[in-house]
Amino acid sequence: MSDGPSGPAVHNPYAPPQSVVADRDAVPDMVPAGKWIRFLGFFIDYLCYMGISFVFGLILALTAGAQAAQGALAGAGQFFFGLAIYLCFYLFFEGIWQRTPGKFLFGTRLVSQDGQPIPFPRLLGRTFARLIPFEAFSFFGRRGWHDSLSGTMVVKVKKT
Repeated sequence: MSDGPSGPAVHNPYAPPQSVVADRDAVPDMVPAGKWIRFLGFFIDYLCYMGISFVFGLILALTAGAQAAQGALAGAGQFFFGLAIYLCFYLFFEGIWQRTPGKFLFGTRLVSQDGQPIPFPRLLGRTFARLIPFEAFSFFGRRGWHDSLSGTMVVKVKKT
């Protein structure tokens, strides 16, 4: 309380609380990752996804036999096998660390627009938004669809 013109100020318990409200867009630690870093991270993630798919396909072929694995992965089976690995890949990495292998490699991470970790339902929506055709190239525009639809952003990790 400051002194007024007539002497020291008196504490008023009915006065509204005074607080400083920070602008949520002015968070200094949140520097958005560049488009090329994101593209290279996507490329690394794609290679990891393909490697994991290969390993699971190989395990399936070795345990069930090559003919049975080919039959299981024919037609729609291949689509659902790939979709399951795809969803598990992103939900595992981004759900636990908010980072995929590509984000680890290039020093970026996933956050909500206010800099907080992503709740699982929003993360699930973000992962499904990646399935929109040509969505992987949408971040060459202003902002990627999977980010804008889910209220997330990829930022550079602060080096300590």
